[in-house]
Amino acid sequence: MIPFLLHHHLERWAAATPDAVAVEDRGVAWTYRAVDARANRMAHLLAESGVEPGDRVGLWLGRSADMIAAGHGASKAGAIAVPLDDRAPTARVSTIASDCGIRAIVTVADRADVGKHLAGAGNDLRSLVALGDDTDTTADAGLVVFGERSLAGMPDTAPPGRGTERDAALILYTSGSTGTPKGVVLSHRCAGTLGEFCVDWFGLRQDDRLAHIAPAHYIAAVGEIQTALVAGATLVIPASDVMVFPAELPRFLVDARIAFFGGVPSMLAMLVERGNVSAADLPALRGITFAGERMAPRLVRRLSEAFPGVRLGHGYGSTETGVCLIAHMPQPVPAEFARLPGSRPAPNMDVFVVTEDGRRAGPGESGEIHARGRGVMTGYWGRPEETRRVLGPHPLDPDCAEPVFRTGDIGVIEDDGSITVVGRRDHQVKTRGVRVELAEVEAAVAAHPDVAECAVVAIDDELFTTLLIAHVVARAEVTPRQLATWCRRRLAPAMVPARFEIHDGLPKTASGKVDRAALGDARSS
Repeated sequence: MIPFLLHHHLERWAAATPDAVAVEDRGVAWTYRAVDARANRMAHLLAESGVEPGDRVGLWLGRSADMIAAGHGASKAGAIAVPLDDRAPTARVSTIASDCGIRAIVTVADRADVGKHLAGAGNDLRSLVALGDDTDTTADAGLVVFGERSLAGMPDTAPPGRGTERDAALILYTSGSTGTPKGVVLSHRCAGTLGEFCVDWFGLRQDDRLAHIAPAHYIAAVGEIQTALVAGATLVIPASDVMVFPAELPRFLVDARIAFFGGVPSMLAMLVERGNVSAADLPALRGITFAGERMAPRLVRRLSEAFPGVRLGHGYGSTETGVCLIAHMPQPVPAEFARLPGSRPAPNMDVFVVTEDGRRAGPGESGEIHARGRGVMTGYWGRPEETRRVLGPHPLDPDCAEPVFRTGDIGVIEDDGSITVVGRRDHQVKTRGVRVELAEVEAAVAAHPDVAECAVVAIDDELFTTLLIAHVVARAEVTPRQLATWCRRRLAPAMVPARFEIHDGLPKTASGKVDRAALGDARSS
């Protein structure tokens, strides 16, 4: 079988090496046979609950073997999986459920009551699978809740195959410029290509152990899972959230005997600056990737010094494209290393820069980065106009039938033809590896009844990442703590500003717009 749907990689190794460990979840080993069997049962249960091909299934689980099995179960049922942030406030989950019409949610037993609340909030939710709960119930609003007993009673064989590689497989929600999250639709072909090229890029093998660090609703998590499944390797899930507590990353990498992992620069900074870990502690380590934030050359040098001989790779991309540009760091990194090398297109991707006057940029010229190929999204769920603004005909080749994505990033063509990303056209930033539209954060703050005006800016900090600062003009007395609590109930954790500053008024430009440069915005220059 040639894999072309996401679950085909799992099925291939379940048949070839059924007793090999696919997932090590907090010390519990799940074989390929066990993960595939649970995915099959999930597919049958979803179908019995009324889920049809093309329906959306919410996965409110967090990183776990169950998350992987449930996602592949949705794929086997022909449904579209929607990973949900397990730390997001219920209001945000409800917004997402309404936006894409989620029909079923797979979650854990202690979140089942919250799931029942969603069914009464005007959503299309009709069934809920509560993992870890044996009982089946019927809740208000006609919601049917299935427990572990129902799941265990389903066949462990695969349901009839269905679908094509161009069918939608996932919807990943990101920050939206309109003030609400927007869903990026990824096909099976798109979601699978990231793992395929990572296996080739780093020469990964069946006996390798890969770290599953990224939150389950990130594109990076899709890459981690698919990379392990393409290689037939073992995916290791840490006992704690090292994205939240990065000081625990070094011990996890050592204890888990990790061969390959990726992370955002702020996490890697913690590893080499404070982790006191060297190559001797990680004899199996062969590759590290970094993406999601700016990477300081000084940090690359420190990684090279700590892990000589380990391949270091920089990936550029977004949820809409996956990793579309890659760059290899020299090893060892020279002492005079002052800037990262330019990037080149990832396999199966065509990436180019278009100048403001509509030409293909040449050496020394800059313009907007465009991408096409296997990794590009299908579009934004339920947002045809926004999709058409960024995904359309090839601007330089009218004979090209494949749509091209306008990234919004500005790139410069180096003398050797590589591309260096230098900024953005809009007010989008990344913090802790999360893409954030400042407009969505501003909308959440401004919705507070005591806020008259708000501007959120991004500043750089010492850990090579970005901090969000909310500048607020209040119409009544309000404290930063009250504003932070308000935002935590409406925004994903990484989107909550690190600091709230109260002002009598905000600085304005001659045209009357907020002067972001005067507020210290690192992205305004």
